[in-house]
Amino acid sequence: RISSGGGSRFHWHLLQRELSRMDMAVQGVEVVRKALGPAASALQELSPYELLDAEFVLFWTLVQFAIFFVLGAVCAGLPIVKQRPLLASYCLVSLLPVVWLSVEGVLLFADPMPATVEERTFAPLDGASRICMIQITYQIFGIGAAILVGQPLLTAIMMVHHVCTMALGFANLAPFVHYHIIFFGGIIELSNIPLTIMDIFKYFPDLQRVAPSLNSLCRYSFAILFLVLRVALWIVYGARFHLDCIHVLQNGLASSPATVVLNQVLNLILTSMQLLWASKVVKGLAKALGLVKKKEA
Repeated sequence: RISSGGGSRFHWHLLQRELSRMDMAVQGVEVVRKALGPAASALQELSPYELLDAEFVLFWTLVQFAIFFVLGAVCAGLPIVKQRPLLASYCLVSLLPVVWLSVEGVLLFADPMPATVEERTFAPLDGASRICMIQITYQIFGIGAAILVGQPLLTAIMMVHHVCTMALGFANLAPFVHYHIIFFGGIIELSNIPLTIMDIFKYFPDLQRVAPSLNSLCRYSFAILFLVLRVALWIVYGARFHLDCIHVLQNGLASSPATVVLNQVLNLILTSMQLLWASKVVKGLAKALGLVKKKEA
């Protein structure tokens, strides 16, 4: 029972104020959605991708950039990250799509594997379509943030990674290989959760003294997840993916053979990147465990 005392009235006033703010936020979201309506409709009309939700892509791309600039302003006032506020903001904002993709992937991964090649390659999945579109927004944000921040985000290999992943996101809204997207677009992002936090510690070394245990936990968990997901399982699921694509091409099942070949080529490019990064992860892990002596300065 709510008392009529001054303290209770004060708490009720705070609750009303927070509810009012939430209502304003919801109204703001609706205003943005309506403002995006014409652009989304035009993009939808031009899009050759059957399952593309242009409003979803535009809205969540805009949300990431909006949070990026707001957090950048906040970080500019924090002594420990104020030297590179937009870099700190990028790392924090990246956690949103990374965690979202991971959750989507884990939830879909529990479903049994489709029995036929046709189901694995052509059956549409709502969750997989969402993964494609989240990846599109994430890669657009990554490219834009890299241009604004510069180094260490603006590198040739990361730009290639962003473009390849974004291209796959669009192409597979045909729909195509939705079963495989669960792993390559969703589950795989689990390794990026500790990596993103690890990057914050790397870019801002003073934080390592503030939370050394968390830094170590992220480094070791990233190394393990990377080697398990992006090397061992990547090769296993990659083999299944390519065998399915070859079956589709050999039997003339693809309405767009170019989409199949594009998927295979981009997957091979991304695979080569994983193996390149894996060599660095193994070297770093060996040094951390004392298996390899660090070079003396």
